[in-house]
Amino acid sequence: MFAKLLIIIVVAGCTAAALLVNRQSRIDTAHEIAGLHARIVDHEQKLWRLRQEIASRSRPEDIRRALQSFDRHWVSLPNRSRLRAPRPEIRLAEGGAFLIRDARHDDSGGTDVAVGAFDLGG
Repeated sequence: MFAKLLIIIVVAGCTAAALLVNRQSRIDTAHEIAGLHARIVDHEQKLWRLRQEIASRSRPEDIRRALQSFDRHWVSLPNRSRLRAPRPEIRLAEGGAFLIRDARHDDSGGTDVAVGAFDLGG
């Protein structure tokens, strides 16, 4: 009887120790994440300060003059917002079928470019 009680106490002690180790590991990880987050915020602030300084020191006419001094022809990059694909437009009909069409399709006279057609059973 004494052996069984001793085994239960030892197992409960080992379980408690394992739970404490796990808890401490979680606390250490949360502390490390908080420190990394603070470093990221500091780096982002420094990056925005540098961007502001670059923008304040560079004028468009200075950039054009510098580019004209090179032997090559430089072409400006398109606006990034134009590079992102638009989300598909969803049009629903009253009952019956509906069509999901590609929003990039030109509406000036062509047929719809269907991404998917579905029937509502109405």
